[in-house]
Amino acid sequence: MKKHIAIFSLIIFVITMAFICLPNKKNQNSEDPVIAEIIDTEEVIVSVSEDLPKKSEDSKIDFGEISSQPQILAENNNPEIPPIINEEEEDSVIIEDPLRSIEDVFDYNGLVDITELSNDFVLDISYATTNNFTGVQHYEYPTALMQKDVAIMLIKAQVIAMQDGFRIRLYDTYRPLSVQGSLYDSTPPELEAFVAKPSKKEGHSIGISIDCGLSDMEGNEISMPSGFDEFNSSAYVDYSGGTEEQRQNRDYLISLMQSCGFKVYSKEWWHFNAPAPNGIEAMDISFEEFNRLRSESYSREQ
Repeated sequence: MKKHIAIFSLIIFVITMAFICLPNKKNQNSEDPVIAEIIDTEEVIVSVSEDLPKKSEDSKIDFGEISSQPQILAENNNPEIPPIINEEEEDSVIIEDPLRSIEDVFDYNGLVDITELSNDFVLDISYATTNNFTGVQHYEYPTALMQKDVAIMLIKAQVIAMQDGFRIRLYDTYRPLSVQGSLYDSTPPELEAFVAKPSKKEGHSIGISIDCGLSDMEGNEISMPSGFDEFNSSAYVDYSGGTEEQRQNRDYLISLMQSCGFKVYSKEWWHFNAPAPNGIEAMDISFEEFNRLRSESYSREQ
C-alpha cells in the first residue's frame, strides 16, 4: 500500500512539474504578440529603408527637383523660369523707408538716381575705376542712374532678395552715349563682339539696362560661374560648369530679375533689360551734369 502511495505521489509530482515548466518553454519559443508586432514592423521599416536611394549628408538640393525654384531661363531652349512673386501682387510690394518718394525724386528725361530711393543696393561700379576689362576709367565716380520705371522694378527685386538674405550688387546702370563710345574704342579686338557699338537704341545709354549680381547682407559678393565682364562661355546663362552653388546663385538671380519684369541677355548672366519707354532714345548727359541739374532743382524747392 505504501509502495502504491509513493508511486502515485511521484506521478503527481511529475505532472505538477510539467505544468510549471510548460509556460516557460512556451515563452522561450514565442514573443508577446505586441512585442512581436513591433519587431515585425521594425523589420519592414529596415527592409524598405534599405531599398531607398542613399543621399550623402553634404549633398545639396537640386533646383530641378523643386518646381518653385528657378529652372533656367528664357532666351534659350530651357523652360521659362517660374516667377518668384505672384503676378497679382506685383504692384503691392511696399518700399520701406524710401529716402525720397518716386514722385519727389529729381529726374532728367526719366533718369533717376536709385540711391535716392534706397540705400540697400551695393554699388560696385568698376567703370569708375581702372579695375575693368579695358583698364581705363570711364566714369568720374560711381553713380547708378536709370529710368523711373526701371528703378521701381529693381527696388521690387531688392525687397524680395533681402527677404531671402541677399542684396543686389550693381555693376553698371545708365551709361552716357559718349562713354559707350570710349568703352567700345578701348575694348581689345578679341572682345569687340561682346561690346555694343554706340547707337540711339543702346540699352545702357537709355537707362533700361542693368548689370548686377548678388551680395550677402553684409555686402560681400556672392560667387557666380564667372566674374562680371568675363567674356567667355562661363558667362552664358546655360553654362553647366562651375560649382553647383555658383549655378544656383546665378539661376536665383535670373529668376528674381525676370519675376520683376526684366529679361536676361543669354550670353551675360549679369545683364538685364527692361522695356524701353516710348520716345526715349540714348542720352549723353554726364554724371557731373546730372548732379549739377539735380542740385539746382532741389535748391529751387527750398
